[in-house]
Amino acid sequence: MIFKEKRNNAELCAFFDKQVALAMNAAEELRVLFMRLDRDQSVMNILFCKKRIHILENQGDVLIREIGDFLDSRSFMRLEHDDSHLLAGRLDDVLDGIDAVALRANCYGISDIRTEAHALAGVIMMMTTQLSNLLSCVLNLDQEEAQKWIVTIHNAEHEADVILEEGLTRLHRETEDAKYILQWEKILDLLEEVTDQIQHAADAIEMIIRKYA
Repeated sequence: MIFKEKRNNAELCAFFDKQVALAMNAAEELRVLFMRLDRDQSVMNILFCKKRIHILENQGDVLIREIGDFLDSRSFMRLEHDDSHLLAGRLDDVLDGIDAVALRANCYGISDIRTEAHALAGVIMMMTTQLSNLLSCVLNLDQEEAQKWIVTIHNAEHEADVILEEGLTRLHRETEDAKYILQWEKILDLLEEVTDQIQHAADAIEMIIRKYA
């Protein structure tokens, strides 16, 4: 039974690894979206990257169903079903959040990029990498190493809060175009929400490590 439990936990963690990998790929696509738009201001670049991100989001939805089927078919699990479902859901929220940013940018047909959007996309890319490192602590329940990444992720999320506040302040000072302001308020808010979602996923991982260590 102990062997089955270890094997099942390893297989489950492999699913989580795939979820984080999708989030990292989506974060990179988002960074590229803003970079390309900054260079040539082509709406086609938004559509191209938005489609690629949405494909990744769809793959994440498939993974969620696979995780559910896996959990339903296993009775020997150290990581309880509720905790596993919680983490899977939190990781999927990250991917959904990135997809929401790309969708909104495409709907608005934005033709310029705010400095803060670049900065937040960079923070998201960095945080997904940190999340991957934190996730690697789950299988061995390494609390000491996990704590290092938890602190790093929380610091990055705080940095995102500061970027958002500064970005919104600068936005309102630089233009009186109500439509432009509303569009960029929404995009910047969505970007910052992704960093919140990454932190929530990190908190779920921390809870699991503490609970089962």
